[in-house]
Amino acid sequence: MALGRPPTTPADKRIRELDGLRAVAVLTVVLYHFFQRFPNDFPYGDRIFPWVGFGYLGVHLFFMISGFAIAFTLNHASGPLVFIRHRFFRLWPPMLVCSLLTFVVMNVVDTPFTEARRVGVEAFLPSLTFIAPFIWDKIIPVSNWIDGAYWSLFVEVRFYFWALVIATIFGNRNLAAALTGSAVALAIIWHLAPNAAVIFYLDTLFFVPYLPLFAAGVLTYQALTGLKTLRFYTGFTLIWIAEITMLANVTEYTLVSMFFLLFLILIERRAWLAVLTARPLVAIGLISYSLYLLHQNIGGAVLSSLPAGWPMWSYALVALCVLGVIMLLARGVYQFVERPSQSLARRFDQRFPT
Repeated sequence: MALGRPPTTPADKRIRELDGLRAVAVLTVVLYHFFQRFPNDFPYGDRIFPWVGFGYLGVHLFFMISGFAIAFTLNHASGPLVFIRHRFFRLWPPMLVCSLLTFVVMNVVDTPFTEARRVGVEAFLPSLTFIAPFIWDKIIPVSNWIDGAYWSLFVEVRFYFWALVIATIFGNRNLAAALTGSAVALAIIWHLAPNAAVIFYLDTLFFVPYLPLFAAGVLTYQALTGLKTLRFYTGFTLIWIAEITMLANVTEYTLVSMFFLLFLILIERRAWLAVLTARPLVAIGLISYSLYLLHQNIGGAVLSSLPAGWPMWSYALVALCVLGVIMLLARGVYQFVERPSQSLARRFDQRFPT
């Protein structure tokens, strides 16, 4: 068994800067969805905060943070079953509660936004299994997730799978090297793919456009736990190049490169990121998973029901108030669902350690 608990290292303590980065990631996504994603559904269109038009890249930052978090979890899991158990208790109970809340809101509020995105109970199947609707649709008719934002969880769980396979077979110490090599090789194959069918299968199996982001997070964790500097910088540069080739324009290149730079600063000049440890950011980072699950459709249902003709500032104020209410709801899910479920996972560790 290649997994196991290593000696304590500096990266074994909670890194509050990552909580701050989670807050940045989720807030950019939320602001994008509230102000730019649905211009035809909201009465203010896309005329408020146009600078959040690239907020969807917050998901890229989430994937980098997930790479770090999964490397940490694998390093502290005494076996594959422990890792799987912790991921299940981390993801599934909040998904169940947030899916139920979203389903109720989408069926109670009646606007063109909710009508276009209203789904049947069969949508719980992809949402609660984290498996894309197009896969389930081959077995049972399923058109969408409970909330379209859940697509990123399908990417996450595939990364968990491959990270666990690699760590189990080759050991945690080889995880970064294996992911880096795979990300670079698959990026090359992706660009040389002869047809759309090959790209489809590469994406379905290996989520090639996002794999370098996860690899960057894993490399960063291993750098904080003793990865040699030259190896780290060589791998980090290669996966940065691989990721850049997956992006569409100069703004995307710039913003994603800034994410990579932030992870370099975390290693070399961590004190420069002290602003990310501010209590409000850390608090938002802690609830970021539930906030992400709740914000899009519930927020969209409320904002799409606003009447036309208001001043832009009043729409902005209402949207930010809606965000505040959803944050409170997410805090409740974190307090009464996420934390108890994680405690339950730890109790299972004591009874079934491997």
